[in-house]
Amino acid sequence: MKITTRLVLGAAAVALTAMPASAAVDFIKAQAGLDAMSKLNAIVLGNMGMTSDVEGKLFVGGLLGGSGTVASGASNGQGFVASSFASLTVGGNLGASSVNVLNGIGLPAVQVQIGGNAIGLGVNAASSLTKVGGSFNNSGFNPTANKKVSYGTTASNVQAQDQAFVTKDASLAVGGANDLKASIAATTASFSDNFANLSAALAGLSLASNPSSITMGGQGPTFNVVKGNNAFALFNINANLLSSAEINFNVSGSAYPIIINVTGTNVNWTANSIGGFNESLNRSIIWNFIDATSVNLQRIVHGSVLARNAAVTNNTPIEGSLVAKSFTQGGEVHLGTFGYTVPFAVPEPASWTMMIAGFALAGAAMRRRNPLGLRAA
Repeated sequence: MKITTRLVLGAAAVALTAMPASAAVDFIKAQAGLDAMSKLNAIVLGNMGMTSDVEGKLFVGGLLGGSGTVASGASNGQGFVASSFASLTVGGNLGASSVNVLNGIGLPAVQVQIGGNAIGLGVNAASSLTKVGGSFNNSGFNPTANKKVSYGTTASNVQAQDQAFVTKDASLAVGGANDLKASIAATTASFSDNFANLSAALAGLSLASNPSSITMGGQGPTFNVVKGNNAFALFNINANLLSSAEINFNVSGSAYPIIINVTGTNVNWTANSIGGFNESLNRSIIWNFIDATSVNLQRIVHGSVLARNAAVTNNTPIEGSLVAKSFTQGGEVHLGTFGYTVPFAVPEPASWTMMIAGFALAGAAMRRRNPLGLRAA
């Protein structure tokens, strides 16, 4: 019996020590991050300066300033995924010259949530509800019976004919029962955790024999994309590759997830997209900037950008979802959002069974050695 116990315990110990570093990843949270990227077009954990469109839904954990439109895309043919997320969520103040929320993504009612104060907000939809935790400036908003506003503290520039549609709800203010700022801050923290796990999970992916490869030409790399035995294609590259003159893709087979892990702290994307690097890949690719603190996108990017720790700037469109620490927008963010699941390499059930059995036998052995349950001083 003792020999059997030692053998099983040894097997459990080997299973534990042989686990890769990625075993510390919470794959449930990683999957939640993927889910958010499929439903939100841009997620900025900190502040954002806006200059143009975000075709889908926009979440900003910090401050939002500038001008542009949200939810301007189409629900057909662009990868729109219906969800309960608001079209526009801002955790801090919306201090904008003009931010307009449209109804182009097919929502029955546009929802807007601002945790702080709101000025410069417009909603161009027949039916909507806007919630503001702090003060609301009605200038240019034009509320109606079907386009209402609830605010937490004060309202200004409300005309007499609009007062019935702009109402105070003190519970939305800081410290209130429905504290909007705190609620959005909690969601932001959850997003940050989920995307940390997602980035680590993607970085930890591996293939025993990777059929994909990169061919270097005179103008830059061609990604030869082949689905691996885990139903995805995988590349691990240095950010310097994105500073080439051109990027091309040669994809074998039908659509599937393409994971590109990128190392490098300061990323300067100057490569033009040519050939197979086109809109057909928008929903397939995740560019996972593992350790980037700044990402400067000077050319169009097909696919989603996961840069959770980076200050991101762009001069041309991003054709997919964006996750950034902060975002200085210089080009549009287009639908569609990431459209696939990724088969993360979680431990096999048999491995867990062996480990649990080992722990159980270890406990039994300890109880036999110490039948009174005494503890050492």
